[in-house]
Amino acid sequence: MRRRAALGAAALALLAGIWSIRQKESLRDEATGTPAVRPGRVSIDDAGRELIDLATAVLAAVRSEGALEVYGRVLDPVPLVDAVLARAAAHAVSEPARREYERVRGLSHDAQNASQRELEAAEAVWRRARLEQDAAQARLVAGFGVELAGRDDLEALVGDLVSRRSALARVDLPAGVGVPGPPAGLQLRTASGEPHALECALVGEATTTDPLLQGRGWLALIGRNPPAPGTALAGLLEVPALSATGLRVPEDAVVRQDGGTFVYVESARNVFERRAITLERPLPGAWLAGGAIAAGDAVVVRGAQELLSAERGAAHGGE
Repeated sequence: MRRRAALGAAALALLAGIWSIRQKESLRDEATGTPAVRPGRVSIDDAGRELIDLATAVLAAVRSEGALEVYGRVLDPVPLVDAVLARAAAHAVSEPARREYERVRGLSHDAQNASQRELEAAEAVWRRARLEQDAAQARLVAGFGVELAGRDDLEALVGDLVSRRSALARVDLPAGVGVPGPPAGLQLRTASGEPHALECALVGEATTTDPLLQGRGWLALIGRNPPAPGTALAGLLEVPALSATGLRVPEDAVVRQDGGTFVYVESARNVFERRAITLERPLPGAWLAGGAIAAGDAVVVRGAQELLSAERGAAHGGE
């Protein structure tokens, strides 16, 4: 570890020295011929390039189809099963109570064969049963959303969940990621990296916030050999309103300084210019970005942080 740290420090010192020498030797003011310092530009030689194991990648224009990265897990089906069965049980009590109340009311009105007390008792039983049914429905909606609670096949779905023919999952966006329009679809995989995609369909928006991610969430149904409850998931949420074109900038190319985001572009052999970029939205392993970059630019994807450190060191040394 000490040797590695020493080598890293030596590399930064060498880069800072190379940067300073190159600036003074090659960057001359055209009017006066005096040395000119241009912040945001680093020149190194082949030895320095090899020392930091620098690598570049060519930027390409891409079209983002409005896919946002989401993370989630397969849910335990028991809470949904309990809520659905509780609603069914409440309905099973409420419906006979309603019919009994209507029967007693008919007897009371037609031939006075039922007393007022009997009518009031039948009405009280029916009203209580109806309130319990409404409460069961409210708990189901509050826990799982209007879309899932309103499905006509919900009881059949519960049977599939219990028998593991399907699974209920929840996926979430990270905090602060906005969704300007309704999602149109979902692509899911297990977070363990299994190669095959899961057969899934969005159900509706989640009614609660994940305590860790603190972003918006959705419920989805997984069919055909679903993972076990608790399995971690990752995927892409398809949002048509987010479709856009831009440049795909690898995550490793992005450096940050003073609240800004930058990449180093190799403008000439071993000459690297720091250019400001704007991060539009995340892509798998990259960003959709714009700014002072263009398709065909070669950006540093390994060694960018070392270039920034060298630039800072040269600036501090100049003071």
